Amino acid sequence: MALAALIAVAGIAFQWQSEAAFPWWRVGVVLLLLGLAWEWWCVRRYRLRVSVDAAPLRLGQPGEVAISVANDEQRPLRLQYSPDLPPALDFDAAARSLSLVPEGECRETIAVRPLQLGTVAWPILPLRVRGAFGLGWWRKPQAVYTELLIVPDALARGAAPVGTAPSGVARRSKPGGGSEFDHLRPYQRGDARHTIDWKATAKTTALTTRVMHEDQSLAVMLVLDLG
Repeated sequence: MALAALIAVAGIAFQWQSEAAFPWWRVGVVLLLLGLAWEWWCVRRYRLRVSVDAAPLRLGQPGEVAISVANDEQRPLRLQYSPDLPPALDFDAAARSLSLVPEGECRETIAVRPLQLGTVAWPILPLRVRGAFGLGWWRKPQAVYTELLIVPDALARGAAPVGTAPSGVARRSKPGGGSEFDHLRPYQRGDARHTIDWKATAKTTALTTRVMHEDQSLAVMLVLDLG
């Protein structure tokens, strides 16, 4: 843009000169166009390789996606790319810059937070390359064709679950135990003699056992479905 502005100023100045003056501004236009055409042609020939590495991501938990860009050219390259991840991931969408040495590779990680379960496709990485003369940045999107797996956030083996301390009470019934009457049932072999309800036995002429209940501690787990 600075060269284009300089050429425009030279063209305006030429209009105020005599007709015998050589139009140098036209030479600048030609050189600028040739430089842009050369950069465009070179960028089209550049060989880049992009790979993505990501372990299964856990729903709602911070994770990372690693992007590697390899330069197969004999000259250093300056790149800019936008992550442009699928909508199923929350991430920082700011553009990032890379400097690649000749036949070198650069690796970066992107912090993400999954928002939905399942497999999400990531086909294209928007990328642009700076021209050899620094005249412009040229689009060169790279195919990724990566599938990212998002799984439920399950507790690891041996992890202490949050909010599952023993709390609350539950009723447990057993013959003769506890402090409150629960129900009567026919006498079964092995019932203690003190559990026999003699009044009910006298009415039914069959041995009857009194069953009581007692309060017992119970662990309660609260499960949230984040899907």
